This record gives sequence, structure tokens and C-alpha cells, in this order.
Amino acid sequence: LLGAYVQWAVLALVLFFGSRFISSVQINIKVNAKPQENTFQATVVKGASTKDTEITGEEISESASASQKAPATGKKKIGQYAKGEVKVLNWTTSEVSFSKDTVIISKSGVKFNLDSEIQVASRSATTPGEKIAPVKAVEFGPNGNIAGGSEFTFQKYDELLYSAKNDTSFSGGDEKEVTVVSADDAKKLEESLVKTLTDKAKEGLKSKLGDKKLDDGAMTIETTKKAFDKKVDEEASLVNLDMEITASAIIYNENDLKDFLSKKASNETTENLEARPENIEILTLVTKKSTNNLSLTGKFRANLIPKFSDDELKDKIKAKSEKEARLKIREISEVSDVVFKFSPNIFIVNTLPTNKS
Repeated sequence: LLGAYVQWAVLALVLFFGSRFISSVQINIKVNAKPQENTFQATVVKGASTKDTEITGEEISESASASQKAPATGKKKIGQYAKGEVKVLNWTTSEVSFSKDTVIISKSGVKFNLDSEIQVASRSATTPGEKIAPVKAVEFGPNGNIAGGSEFTFQKYDELLYSAKNDTSFSGGDEKEVTVVSADDAKKLEESLVKTLTDKAKEGLKSKLGDKKLDDGAMTIETTKKAFDKKVDEEASLVNLDMEITASAIIYNENDLKDFLSKKASNETTENLEARPENIEILTLVTKKSTNNLSLTGKFRANLIPKFSDDELKDKIKAKSEKEARLKIREISEVSDVVFKFSPNIFIVNTLPTNKS
């Protein structure tokens, strides 16, 4: 019987010392929080230390490159220019010179340029001065294949003074429609490849985040290489683009933002309340990046709770029984419930540990 008492005494001592020095307890304090919503502005500064007006930021970057092809869809007419010879007639009494590229026009309205400078003698009695001159159509196509025996006038001169005619037909003019690279083809291909590379670079940035946050709007894209293998309006069935981009972003720890907002909410309340970072909810957030920082604007909700010191409260309740600790905690205004979770939960008497940590 004495041995049994000794065993119970030893067990009681073990339980007592275990509850005081070995166990741990998590205390969940439920309070009637007072929600408060407000707008905010904050600046994330690269390399700065977090303070009342700024949040520490870090710049990261990632490059991505690729090639991409796309079909050409533009249409363009190309062709050959009709050529021939005309007999230029001078009906005046003075010799005249016509410069290269002087324009003559057929009765059907097709324009031709003189292929060289010419001098035409004056008329002799009723016979005009004559000079044979090569001509070339201003525009390509079969319309320039003018039949022989046609008459022409000069664009800038009176037809009663100067005229021309061809004894033989003009030839060589033709046209066809070909597929070319349009400006829209090049634009769409570039936009598509930029998106692909941006997504790829963004994934690379995410792998470098760690515990930091990458906001939409925090990233800038710089094109470091862009080379099309075809020019706009060049005949082609496909166009290829080689491109490289570099994505850079300023990132920050969301906990730093919540800490910033909790201080803002705590400073703005006139009651004996405070906002803790874990009780901050960011409702909206707009991010705009500049060279060295991010501008953050948005709206947040802070659940304000009674202001008290964790360390001071731990000092008051360490080594207390669960009942005594509960009464101490309930002295804080707006506390609605207290839940104790002991670990390991094997003790008959739940006494809080002596060590407040």
C-alpha cells in the first residue's frame, strides 16, 4: 500500500512539473472586433528599409527569347511597265527642249514619261519639227500597251503647240497580284510573340519570388531584340520573327504591407483599439511601376481589437491554472471567449507553463 502511495506521489510530481516546465499551450482569444474600412496609398521603394511611408522592395528580372512564324495575308499588285517610241511634233516656230520624265498622255488617259531629254526643231512652213523619243509608262500594267497610230498630248503644254504619236504599238506592260507581308501581319505576329515571351518571363519571375509578392502592374517589359526576316510589302508566304524581351519587376513582402496598414489603422482610431497585421484584409489594390518604386493604392479593412501587450498578458497568466488564466484574460474588454489547447494534452490538472515563451 505504501508503494502505491509513493507511485501516486511520483506521478503527481511528474504531472505538476510537466505542466509547469514541459508542456506548451496555445491560447486563442476571441474578441468582438470592430471592422473599419479605409483607402490607402503606399510606396514600395527598391532597396529601402520599411518605414512609416515606405515599404522595402526588391527588383528582379528575367529574359526570354523565341522565334515564331505567321502566314502573310497582304495582297499587292506588281508588274512590268509598257515601253515604246513616240514621234514628238513641234508646231511652233522655235526649237524646244523637253527634259527627261516629261509627261505625255494618251487619249485613253494613260501617262508616259520621256526616257531621255530631247530637242525638237521648229516647224518648216506647215511641216512640224519631229524627234523620235523612247517612253515608259508611269504605272505598270497592260493599260500601257497602246496600239500603234495613237496620239498623245503633253501634260503641261497646249496640244496645238506640241503633240506626239506612235507608229508602232507599245508592249511589255503586265501585272499580277501576289501575297505580301502586311503591316497588320507584322503587328499581330509581334503582339502574339510578346505575349508568349511575357508569360514565359513571368513564370521565371515567379520562381524567384520566395516569400515576396508580384502584383499585376509591377512588371515592365523591354524588347531587347526584334528581327523580322521579311519587310512590310515584301512578297512572301510566311514571315518569321526572332525576339528577346527582358521582364523586370519590383516585389515586396505582403506582410510588410499589412504591417504598414495595421499601423495606419491603429494611428487613426481614437479608441483603445489596435489593428494587427493578421487582421488586415486588402479589398482592392492597384499597382503602378516607375523606375525605382511601386505606387500602391487601394482599399483595406482592418478588424480593430482591444489594445494589449502580448508579453504583459503572458506575464500575468504564466503558471496560472486554466481557470485563473481565463479570468485574467476576460478582464480585457470585448473578449468573448478563450480557448486553451495544451500540448501534450495528457495532464489531469491543466496548469499553464512557467516559461512564458
